[in-house]
Amino acid sequence: MNVFWVGDNILSSVRRGIKAFFGIPMRVCPIDSAALRNSCVAPWLLLLLAGVFSCIFASPASGKNTRALTLHASTGGKQSLDSAKRLKLATGEYAITTQLNEGGVGPFDPAVYDFHEYWTLWRTTDGGYEVEGRREFEAPKYEFHSDPFFVRLTRDWRLESIEEFAKLRWRPDSGPLVCNLGIAELHCTSNAKDPSQLIKLDMALEHPFGFLWPISPFSLTSIANAGERISGQVFRVQVITIEEPSPANPVVPTVIDGGLRYLGKVDVTTAGRKWKANECELSATLHPKFLILTAPEGFLVDLIVEGPTSGNSIAEMKLVRYKQYADFRQPANH
Repeated sequence: MNVFWVGDNILSSVRRGIKAFFGIPMRVCPIDSAALRNSCVAPWLLLLLAGVFSCIFASPASGKNTRALTLHASTGGKQSLDSAKRLKLATGEYAITTQLNEGGVGPFDPAVYDFHEYWTLWRTTDGGYEVEGRREFEAPKYEFHSDPFFVRLTRDWRLESIEEFAKLRWRPDSGPLVCNLGIAELHCTSNAKDPSQLIKLDMALEHPFGFLWPISPFSLTSIANAGERISGQVFRVQVITIEEPSPANPVVPTVIDGGLRYLGKVDVTTAGRKWKANECELSATLHPKFLILTAPEGFLVDLIVEGPTSGNSIAEMKLVRYKQYADFRQPANH
């Protein structure tokens, strides 16, 4: 699709390195080529991540200051975004800086190599945020991908929608891939021109949620801002991974229950500056812990996937480049 199906080759199983750290019971919801239902099958094992978290990449600049975004494309609904009415806040780049498998990361084979995500962040007239970006990576090694994406978040950084310009592995008649997220529900469509190739996903969820895989920094931003910042208190959250196993099962989402715990403020130096970051721990039984560090403004600055020994990371994604253009403080009328 940013949002969250990352594209052809990115989803198959890593056999090395981090496999030993993953494998807890989780709910797997099957999907057929027409629609996803909320039925669930027996728990199974799935590697969560090694480079993460999932939604995202900067769309190429056009000669005009407008960009058309198609939401609910299967029903023909459209929303026109006028850049003149948005405030440019910042630009940045995420990159995976620590990884296994000689530079490859991810819960699937082929692994992802040389991952970079470039983005521009805007404030909208309603006080929310929009992110235009582009993700670049190799999967498998030496096979280059460059996919633009678009993300919309609320003023409190909750993920609202994602649009990703990548095709599903087993559905070449797909794209853009669009997901719309409610408070407790998820609706996605592959936007196929041929109705028989259309894939729709509709899920009811119990807790705040976001995508774990494909890689999605701004989805992790959404999860990290889901709970109150009360030190030590655990908030229930859910994370979603998307697998594309076969033509018969082109999309299989997996919902994993987890807990989000606020650890406090820490000093982080990255992207050429020091941040007083808010640190949260995302955990699930028998899975590695994910440390999510967000800037005071709200967006992710560092993500660490911990190894079996405290202080050893098996994957890390950092903000490596950042430039701010305007104050993040909300206008008085918001």
